[in-house]
Amino acid sequence: MTPIGANALAQWPIVAAQAIIFGTAAFEVALAPRDPGARSPLLRELAPFWIGLAAVLIAAAPVALLTQVSAMAAAPWRTAIAFVPEVLRETHGGRLWIVRLIAIAAVAAVAFRCADHDRAPAALAAFAAVLILAGALSSHAYDWGLFMVAMNFLHQAAASMWAGALLALCYGEYFGDRDPAAHWIHEVAQRVSTAAGWSVGALFATGAILTVRALGFDSSRLLYSAYGRALIFKIAAFAAAVAVGGYNRYRLMPNVRERASRRTLVRLVAVECVFILGVFGLAAMLANTPPVH
Repeated sequence: MTPIGANALAQWPIVAAQAIIFGTAAFEVALAPRDPGARSPLLRELAPFWIGLAAVLIAAAPVALLTQVSAMAAAPWRTAIAFVPEVLRETHGGRLWIVRLIAIAAVAAVAFRCADHDRAPAALAAFAAVLILAGALSSHAYDWGLFMVAMNFLHQAAASMWAGALLALCYGEYFGDRDPAAHWIHEVAQRVSTAAGWSVGALFATGAILTVRALGFDSSRLLYSAYGRALIFKIAAFAAAVAVGGYNRYRLMPNVRERASRRTLVRLVAVECVFILGVFGLAAMLANTPPVH
């Protein structure tokens, strides 16, 4: 496997986990329905989910760091381990890794100790946002200036909100214990649809800005460069997710109170989530592929 592929594969779990933590936690803070004066019914159900995602971050971070150092040193893992302290201390990417590791430790502390506490979602969203910002600062956008870093961060945050809202809906429906379920999913599905719509709009806008900056207006760069081809696959996965989401919104949402429509909606939302996870993997590949110069 090439160094680019190895780095992308190692970073994929981190990109997906931090995005899902941010999105589900932000959804719980801002959009989850709740009775006045009562705790959100979704909070208790998401607590073990956040613990699992924190475990993914803890397991994947050392692998991703060592893979990156191995690629930088052009050396196998057993040799690259000796270079890790120097990379952390002396390089821009290494210092950002220190920030990431601290943020991952904070996410794990909140998830494992107080994931079902009322303030846990806000804390998880904040620490996950730090992870996303660290990723933006270590991306190609950093070479293009702070405006592009901001666009990259907003792009990742929008994708995270989209994925998190959808997964919160699926997780709450499959693992929730509510009566009547139809009322809950109708209310949540409406909010998920709204959040997804705004997120997709933000993804279009920020993605267009980042693409023009990376490739310009030369179509040959899109077709004949490694960066352009990876971007084509990412756009295709994104378009598939949007198509499924559009069907859900305009064909199934009006009849969501019907049991058959509700079940179909949840299944297709799960399919949409699979496409989004593919988008995260391709985003990790793009982050490790040099753009055209």
